[in-house]
This record gives sequence, structure tokens and C-alpha cells, in this order.
Amino acid sequence: ETNLILKTADIPELTKWTWNDDNNYFDGSNVWLGLKYPEADDAVVIALDVETLEVKVRISVGKESKNIYIGKVAKNGVLHVGKQGSREVVTIDTKNHVVLDTWKNMPAGTGEKGVVCDADIATGSDGIERFFYPTLDGNSVVSVNAATGEVLKETHTPEGSRPVMHTNDAQGRMWVQEIGSHTNAVFDPVTLDLIKRFPAAQKP
Repeated sequence: ETNLILKTADIPELTKWTWNDDNNYFDGSNVWLGLKYPEADDAVVIALDVETLEVKVRISVGKESKNIYIGKVAKNGVLHVGKQGSREVVTIDTKNHVVLDTWKNMPAGTGEKGVVCDADIATGSDGIERFFYPTLDGNSVVSVNAATGEVLKETHTPEGSRPVMHTNDAQGRMWVQEIGSHTNAVFDPVTLDLIKRFPAAQKP
């Protein structure tokens, strides 16, 4: 209401934030955030108490050379963490604070440069909850069954489009920024069919 700073605090063992954005999960007490330790390529997810600014939970998600991404939490309280360079997805039980699984060798488009980029969760009209991500230089977008890790669909985008950051809206549609072609694209959440692609500013 006032835009005044209420509290500041030092966070122990903080060296670098990962990509934390509009989709970070807030469980009512803690906001879940990503940290990175560049010297060792270690990636960590923390739960930060917003009242005390104390780290309540610290969970390692393993080695990662590039970045990690967090989307909305699944309905069952499972948080999916996309590991960019590793092409992995780690699932975390946010109620019991444990890693449940690591899905390896996720599809990442064509060539060797594709990654698991910005992450989000949405439920389609068929009732299936999906984990979505774009692949950047892989020039594709991917949907995965959020409960099982089964890859449901990969849709290839025009070569050089470089789909990078995204969010899923209230209808589940996947809105993707394509920095290579300076466009935004909207995809159906179930089929990943293109709904519309339209011009944007340079490298949206």
C-alpha cells in the first residue's frame, strides 16, 4: 500500500540468483526461488519466508551449467524445476521438502543446442495437467504430463525463431516469446497447435 521497504536481510550462502520471474511459487508463507553456485555448477531451490526473510528450506537439484526455471506449482503441491543445459526436469514435493524424481533426456528440438528453458504448468481441456517449456535454439515447444513425465507433444517452430520465455494463461494456452524472429506465439495447451504468431519488438 505504501511502496516502502518493510524489511531487509542477508541470505546466507547466496552467490547468484537463477531466473526467478512471474511464476515463482508462493505457498502462503514462503516464496520458492532458485539459486546457483557458478564455481561448482550446483543448483539449489530455496523456500524463503516472506515475513522473516529466512531460508526455511534448501533443496539441491543437482549439477546445472546454465540455469534453472520454476513454474506454477501442480495441484498436488509438486514443483517442477527445469534444468536448462542438463535437459532435465526435477520434481519437488513442497509439502515434505524432498526431491521426488528427475526426468532425464527431455526433448529439446533439433540439433545439439536445444535446452529446457522457461517452465510453467497448466491444465488442458482434457483435464491433464501439463508441464510446458520452450527449447530456445532447439526451435520447438514441449508439453509433458506433469504427473508421469511422459512427453505428450513437441511442436517445432520456424528455424531461427528461438522460443525462450513463456507463460501459460488462465485458459492454459502457452504464450511464447520468440527472440530470433522478434515475434510472440500462442499455442493450444492440448495439441500445441499454433493459434497465432504476431510481430513484437526486437527480441521480446
